[in-house]
Amino acid sequence: NERLPIIVKDARPIYDVNRDKFSWIPKENLYALDHMDKGAGQIRTNGRFAFTVNYETVAAKVQDVLTQITNARIINNEKYELLGTETEIHMIFSVCGGTGCGTFLNMAYLLRKEAPGCKITGYAVLPGVFKNMSKSGMAKVEPNAYGAIQDLDFLMHMGIDSTPFNLEY
Repeated sequence: NERLPIIVKDARPIYDVNRDKFSWIPKENLYALDHMDKGAGQIRTNGRFAFTVNYETVAAKVQDVLTQITNARIINNEKYELLGTETEIHMIFSVCGGTGCGTFLNMAYLLRKEAPGCKITGYAVLPGVFKNMSKSGMAKVEPNAYGAIQDLDFLMHMGIDSTPFNLEY
């Protein structure tokens, strides 16, 4: 139940000064950077952009939460019962929109780096959930899911001899 808003005010000027770091943003998505003070707007690259710009804040939040979870006062608290010695992280994200869809891979890499001893499990919310909830605003739901699954498939099929894939911030 941990959340952290990662909106970006003045996203376009940040992009303009750092174009070399954001070469993965397609030209047809640049218009959407002008509205990131309200969120990702169902644009996957906006979610990834917001995560990248807020990387240090997100990493600090992860460390803060891990510290709270492993705090000795919690371990000895009668409200909590330990299921084992391993800390588990459960990521629930949508592959159908902007923020969750654009950040789930980056978040998984961040968690692997910041919480190497933790068991990480991801739960992807698929298009059917959104289409059953609402009939309007669903034009990008399936294309976003398809794109996110393609990204995931590409990374999952990298072999041992593959060139390492680095997410740069």
